[in-house]
Amino acid sequence: MAFLKSRAALTLMLAMATCAFASAADYSDSKFNYKYNKSTKRARVVSPKNRNSKSYEIPSKITVNGTSYTVTIIGSYAFSDCDNATSITLPSTIEKIEEGAFCNCMELLSIKIPSKVTSLPSFCFSFCLKLNTVDLPAGLTTINTGAFEYCGELYTITFPSKLETIGDNAFYAAKLPPMTTLPESLKSIGRKAFTMTQVEWYILPQDIDMIGEEAFSSNRSMTSISMPRHAGTIGNRAFFACVNLQEVVMPESVGSMGTGLFERNENLMRATVGKSIVNLPEATFKQCYSLTDVDLPYTMQRISPEAFSECYDLREITLPLNLTTIDYWAFERAGLEELTIPYSVSTIDTAAFSECDDIKEITVTNTVPPALNANGFSYTAYNEAKLHVPEGAEAAYLAHSEWSRFKSLHGISTGTDLTTVDNIFPTVRTGKGCVTIISNDDTPTSIFNAGGSLIVSTAASGEENFRLPAGYYIVCHGNRSQKIIVD
Repeated sequence: MAFLKSRAALTLMLAMATCAFASAADYSDSKFNYKYNKSTKRARVVSPKNRNSKSYEIPSKITVNGTSYTVTIIGSYAFSDCDNATSITLPSTIEKIEEGAFCNCMELLSIKIPSKVTSLPSFCFSFCLKLNTVDLPAGLTTINTGAFEYCGELYTITFPSKLETIGDNAFYAAKLPPMTTLPESLKSIGRKAFTMTQVEWYILPQDIDMIGEEAFSSNRSMTSISMPRHAGTIGNRAFFACVNLQEVVMPESVGSMGTGLFERNENLMRATVGKSIVNLPEATFKQCYSLTDVDLPYTMQRISPEAFSECYDLREITLPLNLTTIDYWAFERAGLEELTIPYSVSTIDTAAFSECDDIKEITVTNTVPPALNANGFSYTAYNEAKLHVPEGAEAAYLAHSEWSRFKSLHGISTGTDLTTVDNIFPTVRTGKGCVTIISNDDTPTSIFNAGGSLIVSTAASGEENFRLPAGYYIVCHGNRSQKIIVD
């Protein structure tokens, strides 16, 4: 229905534009109508004489009253609705193609854009349903709004190395090559630029200024995407409903990240969040039903509303050591079974863990109870989960209006008596005032105190021992982290 409405609106617009430009022609030969400029000796193609032809070959020059004019422009909507055309040949003299020049040429199969063209206009090949091969010039820098929207068979296209901008809806509902590589020169991808494209694997440039809202959304064929290392801005729902995407490694640094980035990626299983993300935006992984493994950076301070809502397969998650706030509905209906709240967390908002009925163990590491707003956990968790708090802090938690709702509340000792810490590489052991690190590689290992301050860092392999005061610490090795307790 959306397709039909879009096409109907465009057809009306084209009919009006075609009549206007056809009447504006001031020279015609046997095949085309033109406008020309006497001072520049240049001409523009306004329209063909016959819109029912199967092929068109545009001349490089025309002669009017003995004067030669170079054909340099294809005018706005010049060949729109040439429904029978399978071939259109452009001369090398063409420098500019104007808006909608070839849109609605539904039988057009291929076209070569001349080398002097640096920008493709809006709606240039919109609704060219059978267009399968486009040869873009090396100097092309811009593909504008809707240029290739609804090109359902665009199997052969290579993006030139100087391309900088892809506009809104540029390839909306187009069918591109299974592996599509976007050039390193690209700086901006517009809103819905690649929405509903049928691409299995996108390779994005390593540095990009802008990925627009819903830029790659609803791509049901995508199973893999190579993300940039650095991005200035990633818009809302940029990868929404890419239902077959299974793994994503987010950029190391992002200036600004919108909401719902991977919302409704139903088969996404693994995600790594870049270390520059201080606030995980709203609904980032909402309804990622299959998500099981998430790596959050230790620098993260806030998990926003619905960030992990309805992540049914998310059984465990390591919360960052600098995390301060868990917003409302952040983990609503997630499948969490065990949970450790870091020392740094000060606020758990209303319904943050609503309907997380599978939680069996909750450990809170701060002797001062974090603010827990109304119904922060589910009714089942309050009644069935075991709440572990620091030994000696039981009274403070029992005096709290929400924490006291847990039927099972226990104090835990800080003593570990040289116990091996699980789920971290290298091996970490804690004893009486001592931390032992055993590593077989040179990846940096750092120890932070509960306030997030760096205590010690080492990149040495082998065994090292460090004397530390009693308390809680976080050991970080590469992108992994683990809480330890020193007696």
